[in-house]
Amino acid sequence: MKNIIMTVIMMSVFTGYSRAEVTMKIVKHNPNGISAETVFYNNGKEIARQYINREGTITKQTGKIPDGLVKEYYPEGNIKRSVAYKNGKTNGDSIIYYSIGKVYIKTVFRNGQCEGENKTFYEDGKIKENGVPKAVAEQRQKEKEKAKKTDGQKESGKEDEPKKAKSVGFAEDLDEMPSI
Repeated sequence: MKNIIMTVIMMSVFTGYSRAEVTMKIVKHNPNGISAETVFYNNGKEIARQYINREGTITKQTGKIPDGLVKEYYPEGNIKRSVAYKNGKTNGDSIIYYSIGKVYIKTVFRNGQCEGENKTFYEDGKIKENGVPKAVAEQRQKEKEKAKKTDGQKESGKEDEPKKAKSVGFAEDLDEMPSI
């Protein structure tokens, strides 16, 4: 049994059977901090680009992002973010790290959409904020208002004030992220 395991390991090493690391680099930002253009690489070779509007929606994509974990690194080599992709969209955990390697922000995505809340952490690992990202809260608010208008639920010109979700300045925080 031990020989079989060693043979499989040796074969995978010598035949190159391993998933090459896919990395990403945000090359442009929108004024609100959301990435506007992201380039994806497989072993240093460009494989895809995504163009994203101010609302965070992918407007154009060239190439194909492989399913799995995609990472971005700080210039010093430490991990900056790791994002799970499936079918070219964020799907699963998206984690942004402090430059020292500790988790800064954790968000869950499903089919390219933020699902649930952001968790923002202090460097010591304690939760700093727990809330809906600002852009997501604004989009949800617009969708509620649109649905309310189309459903004809206005009562004598007076509408109930919609409840606002606590928003976290998710994208804005990235530019202000401390480097240690």
